[in-house]
Amino acid sequence: MVAAVVVGMCPAVWADPAGRSTPAKATGRTWKAKRTEAPRPLPPPNITLAVFNTGNTTPAAPDVDRSRVLKNQGMSAYQAGRYDAAVKKFAAAIDSTPAPTPELIYYAAQAYRLKGERAKAIELYEKYLDVAPRGPAANTCRAELEKLRDIPQ
Repeated sequence: MVAAVVVGMCPAVWADPAGRSTPAKATGRTWKAKRTEAPRPLPPPNITLAVFNTGNTTPAAPDVDRSRVLKNQGMSAYQAGRYDAAVKKFAAAIDSTPAPTPELIYYAAQAYRLKGERAKAIELYEKYLDVAPRGPAANTCRAELEKLRDIPQ
C-alpha cells in the first residue's frame, strides 16, 4: 500500500503591482495598491509531495506488535495485583516473539513468584540472567533465586 501526504503548500512570493516580488513571510501582508491595469496572477504554489511505502517490510513486525500489546496488558494486570492474568499475558508475550526482552522475562518471573509458581519463577530468573547477566535487574534476580532455592519444597 502506498500513501501520499501533502507536506507543504504555500505561495513562495507575492507579486506587487509594480512588478517587484516580496517574500510573503517577510512582510506578513499582501499588497494593497491602486490598480490601473489588470492584476497579475499569483505564481503557482509550491507543493511538496511525500510518498511512503506502508507495506510490511519486516515479517516479524506483527509478532513484535502483538508481543508489545500482550506485555502491556500483563504489566497492567501485574500492577493491579492480578497475577493469574499477568502470568497468562506474559507467557503469551514470551511465546509470540523469538527473542523476548529481558524486561519481559523479569516481570514474568516476578508474576510467577508472586502467584506462587516457584519452579517457573526460578526458570525465568535463570533465563533473565542468561540473557542479561549485567542487566538492571540482575542483582534482584540473583537475590530472588537465592530466596526461592532456600525455601523447602
